[in-house]
Amino acid sequence: MNLTFRPTDFSSDQDCEAIARWTNDPLLQDLWLPKFAKPKEPATVASVRAQYTNQPKSGFDRIRDELAILNDRVVGQYTLILNPPHRKSTVERVLWPSLIIGEKSLRGTGVLRRFIDRIKISASEFDASHIEVGVFEFNRPMRNLLEKTGFREFARVEGVAETGGQLWADIRYLREI
Repeated sequence: MNLTFRPTDFSSDQDCEAIARWTNDPLLQDLWLPKFAKPKEPATVASVRAQYTNQPKSGFDRIRDELAILNDRVVGQYTLILNPPHRKSTVERVLWPSLIIGEKSLRGTGVLRRFIDRIKISASEFDASHIEVGVFEFNRPMRNLLEKTGFREFARVEGVAETGGQLWADIRYLREI
């Protein structure tokens, strides 16, 4: 599998369209958006571009934002934040990744492990000592993979996700670099 990564180009309609498509997919929303962050309006190319290029200062900045490319097709995205205010760990330099595999056909194929490898490399580039990840309690496949790759559960934030009429915790995992 020849998966490559390149910086997200928010001036590109193709890049913004892919992100808008994933943002509008209810199944993907359940995997990565807390119940209070579900979009009220459908995402568009213009709204994605505006969100990522005109974001207000929130106490943290994305330090890397890349798309995953497979056979010349955009299939996923990851974003890295250093020391975000929503982290639970108290170590000095924590890298927080956010990732999405937008193509259903790639789930369960090992592509997620490639994302994790890329994130671990990035963590060392930014002198982070740890990676902290939040995963919704119901997302057992992701939790299993994190545990297999050296992450350990260390905190929970109850009632963050809602799917199937049930509230679920945001489980925090930590891995030393």
